[in-house]
Amino acid sequence: MKRILLCVALWSANLGLVAADDQETALLKLLPASSNVVAVVHADQVLGSARGVKEDWAGRQQDRFLAGASMIPPNVTTLVQGMQVRLETSTLIAATTLMPFPAGFDLWAFADREKEATQDTIADVPAVQARHNSLYVQLPGSTLAILTPAARQEAARYIRSLATSSQAPLPSNYLTRTAQMPHQIVIAIDLQDVARPDHLKQEVAALEALRGNAAGQQELLDLLAQLEGVRFCADVRDSTHAVLAADFRKAPGNSALQLKPLVLRLVSDAGLHVNELDTATAVVEGNSLALQMNAFSDTSLRMVLSLITASSPGGAPTSAVAKTSSPSTSSAIDPKASRKYFQTISQSIDDLQVAGRKNRGMGQSATWYENLARKIDKLPTLGVDPELVDYGAATSRNLKGMTASLKGVAVEVDTVGKSLVWKSTFDPGYTEANIWGGLGYRAPSVQVDSNLQQVREKQADAVIRGEKSREKAWQVVLEQRDAMKTTVQARYGRE
Repeated sequence: MKRILLCVALWSANLGLVAADDQETALLKLLPASSNVVAVVHADQVLGSARGVKEDWAGRQQDRFLAGASMIPPNVTTLVQGMQVRLETSTLIAATTLMPFPAGFDLWAFADREKEATQDTIADVPAVQARHNSLYVQLPGSTLAILTPAARQEAARYIRSLATSSQAPLPSNYLTRTAQMPHQIVIAIDLQDVARPDHLKQEVAALEALRGNAAGQQELLDLLAQLEGVRFCADVRDSTHAVLAADFRKAPGNSALQLKPLVLRLVSDAGLHVNELDTATAVVEGNSLALQMNAFSDTSLRMVLSLITASSPGGAPTSAVAKTSSPSTSSAIDPKASRKYFQTISQSIDDLQVAGRKNRGMGQSATWYENLARKIDKLPTLGVDPELVDYGAATSRNLKGMTASLKGVAVEVDTVGKSLVWKSTFDPGYTEANIWGGLGYRAPSVQVDSNLQQVREKQADAVIRGEKSREKAWQVVLEQRDAMKTTVQARYGRE
């Protein structure tokens, strides 16, 4: 495939002295116990897959793989990330990204060369406060931790807790168990104690197959009381096989198949829809309801992986760059860095065309727009043409405006200035509409409303009314991309 640009391809295949399973277990033990989302990526297994070998992912020029995930050094085999997410409102509170400390990576050299980065020592270990509200910390045992946000006191407490605890605190049993499943990519979400019973009751009652069937509805409610969490797993073989599964404490039986519309609604409410879900096959396997997708596209996989990269900070150099860069030349424009910066944004816009635009009317893809904006904000800018950096910032602002519109906030498009204007005084009267209870009036405080369907309909109406503005905004994004492509090729040539 000519334009394969899987984010995980950056995390290359030097296994080192520690076995991959041992690396994963050791890193999981360092995650904060407050994590309710855990992601694991085995990059060496992806690169060593049948397709990876056939298409020589590992042998390709590194710049192509750096695009879109350049915050991760290239010789990392296993990456583990724990996130604390407020699921009711899909709000990221904190993220801890862990990986074996890359060989040749000099934390102090990184601070010297990286824009807006500052050397520090936190709880007696080396640290760097980097761009975009993140801390790079060199933990004992050759582990690199990337902490978001850059809350110094919280970082110090986390570091000391690792040194003083006789047994490292772990995330929930469900997350720890699921993260160690034998898959190349795993993202698991702990849903214990999240769902509001009244919202679940409304959702089950609305299922077409169970309308008027009180006994059947109660059977599913009893089953949902046993829900542990939801996981996404993917494996690259000749093609990519992916599964989205709801996991229960006991075998659910075939009645769980009736929950497929509810699982899809959950994904839709979170703005995480991918096209393969429309044709996914639902099966009951052991204690799980699994939606199987046997031909998962590269585009959809990149979108899913953006859940990981968007919560990670940007700007980390590769070890090779860290060794060779010189502060005296860091301000010069680098044609290669400039091309890579533009290509990353352009590829992500193409992904939105495929994965996001199909469902733009109901906000099912809002998270993908938001993640792309965050990724642009975190892209390395060292050596990048300032005009390109301004272009990236403008694209990010427009995507954030479109994200707000997809969530029901009114926006206006300045077709002359080529930008979006948020109507900051507009308040649709809800924060989020989802089955976990994340809805209510914003001012003066969040007051939960149990009428989920009514609030969801209000939000859907606001999203529909914003369709024309989003169409104009998207056209602005495409026009600016085309104009900048011409500029980049004229200044720096084609790749």
